[in-house]
Amino acid sequence: MTKAIKKAGELYAQKGTYVDLNAISKSVQDAVISTEDRTFYTNPGFSIKGILRSAVSLVIHRGEITGGGSTITQQLAKNTLLTQKQTIMRKAQEIFLAVQLNKVYSKQDILAMYLNNAYFGNGIWGVQDAAKRYFNKREPTRCQ
Repeated sequence: MTKAIKKAGELYAQKGTYVDLNAISKSVQDAVISTEDRTFYTNPGFSIKGILRSAVSLVIHRGEITGGGSTITQQLAKNTLLTQKQTIMRKAQEIFLAVQLNKVYSKQDILAMYLNNAYFGNGIWGVQDAAKRYFNKREPTRCQ
């Protein structure tokens, strides 16, 4: 007797529909950078200031994690290569991987990967799928 095997799903790092960075509005790119990581173009993949701010907050709030201190590159490393588990070890791995990503990829490549893998709420991953869901935009258009 042969049993049919059905796939429950697939596991892969790319969560959203991929689009090239040049197809993503510069306004969207700038908005994400200004809200997530103002030092994106100048940091080495991590921010000492962000890490210190998070550490101080951790002490003030008695071990409760209240906010991030991660750069866009760190978030990319976490979302694509690591778990969402909030531990000191995972944070150290995240920083190490962010530095390596920063050495291997250009800031434009990192931004493109981030925007295509970022979570935009309501189960939506990636800027293209978010545009479809929230603004009914079907095709990427280049806006200035």
